[in-house]
Amino acid sequence: MRQWCDLPNDALATILSYLFGKDYINFLAVCRSWRSAPPLPRQIPNPSSSHACPYPSLFHFSGNSSDCRFYDPFYNGSYQALIPHELIDARICHSNYGWLLMSQGAQLFFFQPFTKRRMDLPILRHSYIDHIKQCARMCFSCPPTSPDCMVFGIDDDDPREAEVSIIRRGQVSVTTFLCSTEDAWFDSSHGSPVFYKGAFYCLSIDGQLGVFDANARDNGRWKIFDKLKHPCESIQENFLVESDGELISVVVGRIGEYVRVFQINCDQEFRWVEVHSLADKMIFACRTGSICMQSRTMGNTIYFPNLDAGGNGLFYSLVSRKFHSLELASARKDLYDTRRMLHCAWITPSAPEETYAEDELRWPPRPKYFIPSSGRVTVMQAPPAYPSFVPTNLKGLHNQLFFNTSDSRQDVAGIPKVGQMLTAACAFGWLFQVAWDYSACLLLNPQTMEKIHLPRPPERFHQCAISSAPNDPNCVVSLYRYCSEEDHFRNKFIYCRPGESAWTIVRIKKPRVVNSNSDNQQELRSLIKDRITNLSGCQGKIYGLLFPDILVEVNFNPTFHVKLVKTDVGHQVLLPSSTSSIGINEYTIYMVESQGDLFVIRMNFRGFTMRRHPNKVTEVEVFKLDFTRKIWERVGNLSGNMAFFCYRDGFCVSCSSMEESKRKGNSIYCIGCFSKEEDVYAFHLEDGTTSVSTI
Repeated sequence: MRQWCDLPNDALATILSYLFGKDYINFLAVCRSWRSAPPLPRQIPNPSSSHACPYPSLFHFSGNSSDCRFYDPFYNGSYQALIPHELIDARICHSNYGWLLMSQGAQLFFFQPFTKRRMDLPILRHSYIDHIKQCARMCFSCPPTSPDCMVFGIDDDDPREAEVSIIRRGQVSVTTFLCSTEDAWFDSSHGSPVFYKGAFYCLSIDGQLGVFDANARDNGRWKIFDKLKHPCESIQENFLVESDGELISVVVGRIGEYVRVFQINCDQEFRWVEVHSLADKMIFACRTGSICMQSRTMGNTIYFPNLDAGGNGLFYSLVSRKFHSLELASARKDLYDTRRMLHCAWITPSAPEETYAEDELRWPPRPKYFIPSSGRVTVMQAPPAYPSFVPTNLKGLHNQLFFNTSDSRQDVAGIPKVGQMLTAACAFGWLFQVAWDYSACLLLNPQTMEKIHLPRPPERFHQCAISSAPNDPNCVVSLYRYCSEEDHFRNKFIYCRPGESAWTIVRIKKPRVVNSNSDNQQELRSLIKDRITNLSGCQGKIYGLLFPDILVEVNFNPTFHVKLVKTDVGHQVLLPSSTSSIGINEYTIYMVESQGDLFVIRMNFRGFTMRRHPNKVTEVEVFKLDFTRKIWERVGNLSGNMAFFCYRDGFCVSCSSMEESKRKGNSIYCIGCFSKEEDVYAFHLEDGTTSVSTI
C-alpha cells in the first residue's frame, strides 16, 4: 500500500488550493513531501464581489498614488485596486460598517472603497480644521446612511481637559464641548474610540476609560474611570474593541515585545482582567478601528497591519505568545524588521447588491464641495560624485557609526579622528567637526581624510550649515545662535570661509543688517525675535525656517543679508499643512540639500512625550522647493537609489548611491530619533509602509 506521504503532487496541490488559515499551516506541517508540494496559484477574490471572504480585509494605500490594495488574511495575499485620484491626499480617520471616515483639508467625508460611494459632511470652519488635525481619535456610531449616525472626535491636547466634537446626521455644523478632567490625567491611546451601549468610550495609553454620553446633561457628559490601569510597563500602543457586549483592550509593548489582552470586569471590582485565551475569536487591531470576529480555523489570534520580509501578514497567537505568518517561517518574538502599513484600515466587505437612495448618501451638503488632490512630484536623481556617509554617535563619545552606501559597509568602531570630535553638520560629502569643549573645529572628508582647519569658534552655537562644497571659492561655514540678552531675543550668525583666520559675527537686531529693499517692519521684527531652525546649504546660500514654517534665505555674497523668501506676488513661502488625520500634537522637521535641490522631511507624532516611539508616527511627508515658482511641492517618490537619513533632531543627509547598500532607496531613515537609540526607523515612500530594525 502507498503511504500518505507519497500522494502525487497534483493531488496535494489541489488539496492546498482549498485550505486556509490554520488548516493550510497544519497541512504543510505533516511531512516534508507535503511541505514541498507546489500549491496551485489562488486568485485573491475581489473584496466587492459576492465571493469575497466574510472577514475583514486590510485596506491600504501609500498616500502618494491612486494605487491601493486589500490584504486578505485568509488568502495571505492582496487584491490590487485603484482609489479615485482626487483622494490621494485624503487620510483615514476611522473604519466601521464597511465605510471609511476620511478627511481631506477642510472636508470630512465617508467613503466605501468597494463601491466607490462617497458621502460628504459639511465643510469645516477654518477654526475647526486645526482641531480636527489634533483630534486624538475619531469614530462614528452606526452606518452613515442611518438617520441616527453621529461622528465623534476628541482632542486631548491638554490631558487635563478634553475638547469633544459631535456632528449628527443632517446637521450642518459641529457642536463642541469642553470637558474638564479635573484631577484626572487622560492621554488618549493609539486606537479609535468605540461606540458602546449608547456612549463613546475612549481608552487612555495606561488603561483608563473616558466615557462621553452625548445625550447626558452638561455635568454628566464626560466621565473618567481613573482607577482603571493596565498592569503593564513600556506600553507603546493599545486598542479598544467591543466583543459580544464586552469591552476588550489589546496592549502592545515596544516593537511588539509583548502582546496582552484585558477585559473589563464589572461584576465585583471595576477593573481590567487579563484574558489568556480568545477561544474561537480573532481580533483585527489597527489605529483606525479594531474588529473582533469568530473564526473556526483562526481563533485565538490577533492580526496587526504588519508584513514580514516576504510580504506575508503577521498575526499574534495567544497560544505560542509569538508572531506567526501563514508561511512556515520561524515564529518571531517581536516586530523588528517587519513592515507596518501606515495609511490603512481593517474593513468588512459590503454586499455588492446593496443599494442606497440618493438622499441616503447626502448628509448634507451635496458633493459639489469637492476638494481636489494637490498631486505629487517624483524626484529623479543621478548618484553624486562623492560618496555619502551618515555619522552618528550612539554608544559613547568615541564610538561612531557610518553608513557607507557605496559598498554597504557599516563601520561601527568608527574613525578615531571623527570620534574625538562632535559632528555638527554633514553636507556635500564633508563633515563639520568641533571639539567637545569648542576649542577647535575643522572640515573633514571621511573618505579621503582631507582636513581643512578653521579658526576656533568664538562661542557655542545651536546650528551649523555649509553653503557649498569646500572646493567652491564662495563656500561659507555658518554657525547660528539664538540668544537672549536682557530678555530681548536676537539671532546671531557667525561665519567664515575656508582659509580665513577669524570668524565674522553678525547680530540681527537692526534693520540695516537685513535686506535693504524690505520695508515691512513686521518682517523685521520677526527676523529679530523669532528663532531660525533647520539650516541647510543649497546653491551657494543657506536656507532655514523662521519658526515654525516660513522659509528664510541667508546670503553671504557679496555681503551678508537675511530675508524672507517670497513668491512673485509677495506671499511668504510656507510649508503646506499636514495631511495627517489621526492626531498630531508634535512634529520634527529636517531640511536637506541633494544635488542642487532643497528638501524638507516632516515627521508628525501623536501625543506629547519626551520619549518618542515609532508607533506614535502618524505621517512622514517630503517636500521639494521649486525655486522658480517659490512653492513647496509634495514629493510622492524619490528615485530608487536615493534616500534620506535623519539623525536625532540635528541634521539630515541625502544618500544617492544605494545600489549595493542593505538600505533601500526611496525611503526615509531615522537614527537615534526614538527612545532606543539603536533603532533604525524607516518610512518607505513607494508603498507607504514603515519598519523598525536595529543597528
